[in-house]
Amino acid sequence: MRLRGVSCCGVREINGVSEHRTGPAVLRQFAAYIYGASDYMRPYAGSARFRFAFFTQAYRPSGIRPTTGYGERLAACIRHLNVGNVIETEEAINPNSGNNLKMWVWQVDHDALKAWWEADKKQGSKRQIRKAA
Repeated sequence: MRLRGVSCCGVREINGVSEHRTGPAVLRQFAAYIYGASDYMRPYAGSARFRFAFFTQAYRPSGIRPTTGYGERLAACIRHLNVGNVIETEEAINPNSGNNLKMWVWQVDHDALKAWWEADKKQGSKRQIRKAA
């Protein structure tokens, strides 16, 4: 997953959502980018100065439509965790690729997302300790 700026400083694009199997995995990396998890992520560290992020989902029209695609899983996760509001577009054909395309716009609740991320990191540490025991 990558986080990219666009011409409006209040908006970011979440690119590469399909690289993750779950919504929480995307949110972990997203939060790590903007809340400064490590030196590796320094270009984005502390850069939570935006309000909206958008992401897309695409698939080939000749392929089997996934029951729940990666974009749909991320949107459901955002709603379930209550870390902001999400609106979605209707599915349409991308005129460049011919793929089916859908887009979501997320109004990020930074306070809620950061609180979830901090709690998730603590739970992750406990899971790692239990696995090692």
